[in-house]
Amino acid sequence: MTIAAGIAVVLLGAIVVFQIALALGVPWGSAAWGGQYPGVLPTRLRVASAVAALVVYPLTIVLVLSTAGWVQVGLLDDLGSLPLWILAALLALGAVANFASRSPRERIWGPVALVVAICFVVLALSEDEPDPPQAMTRLALPAAGEVRPDYLADGTPVWVVGHDDGSVSVLSGFDSHLPFNLGKVLWWCETAQGFDNPEHGSKYDEFGFRIGGPAPTGLYAYETVAEGDRLLVAAPGQPPAFDERSTGPAEGEREWCFGLDGPIVYHEFESWPAWDSPSAAVESEADGWVLLNGELVADAGEVWLCSLNGCADRAFAAGVIAPPDPDMEFGPLGGERFIARVRDGVLVNVTRVMPERR
Repeated sequence: MTIAAGIAVVLLGAIVVFQIALALGVPWGSAAWGGQYPGVLPTRLRVASAVAALVVYPLTIVLVLSTAGWVQVGLLDDLGSLPLWILAALLALGAVANFASRSPRERIWGPVALVVAICFVVLALSEDEPDPPQAMTRLALPAAGEVRPDYLADGTPVWVVGHDDGSVSVLSGFDSHLPFNLGKVLWWCETAQGFDNPEHGSKYDEFGFRIGGPAPTGLYAYETVAEGDRLLVAAPGQPPAFDERSTGPAEGEREWCFGLDGPIVYHEFESWPAWDSPSAAVESEADGWVLLNGELVADAGEVWLCSLNGCADRAFAAGVIAPPDPDMEFGPLGGERFIARVRDGVLVNVTRVMPERR
């Protein structure tokens, strides 16, 4: 899938450059729009080329990047594979039209359109593949008032909360605020009785409702079924909306924690084998989440997880966005530890985790 996405983006980028040239009056009309207007295109077709170059193809490229997991666009994720199949069909028809053109110069776009169409078919098929079945996760039932960091069978961090009313929640362990598409885990502050991202200030109550900070939503909760003293954890539901509130105290009425020495609880990974070589972790094709020691580095607009010994050993951090300011650093909060998944030769869902306790 990654290779197909890369090929599609490169070829679509070439088409964008070509259409921009046409819109600016470069005399390449014999290679476009049926080849009916050699030289500079008439105004109406130059406008059409500008729309294609600045709207249609950029949106198509974003769709490809979203499908490959290199950017996150919620609306596109919700559409599934349908847009990919539609574009594949349109590109295939376009390839046929290019091959049948009376203009020899326009025929050169036939193979380009056909290759992009094939790439879209590959991407659509990957979207249609069912997610691999997750191992059944059973967690210990919490006591009333207990808030416990725990992990699903594949290593996904979650929070298990026993509420005073006897109900139980299993909540996402990740902040819903994703600056640069870099994941962050939360800690539980006992004095505030709330979850907090200490770096960016997102705050949630014990039910996962957002009560402050930049978080766009609350925390999604997993469906659970009690089986004796165990919880059977199923799929996650939709998170509470930005303005959805519980009946607990407001953010300013709680005593929040500051620093690692406060009354906090967070996910620890001391029992996990840690990878000091990002490239070796990727080559392992490990299932589930892996723990890595390293440093995020932006290079020519791409983000890599480099080993602590330097970027001679590195792995591509798919989806993480390079800071706009080259002097801005990713510097991890108190450490250089990350969890991520390995997929198609890259790291996905890269998430910064708390440092080891000293």
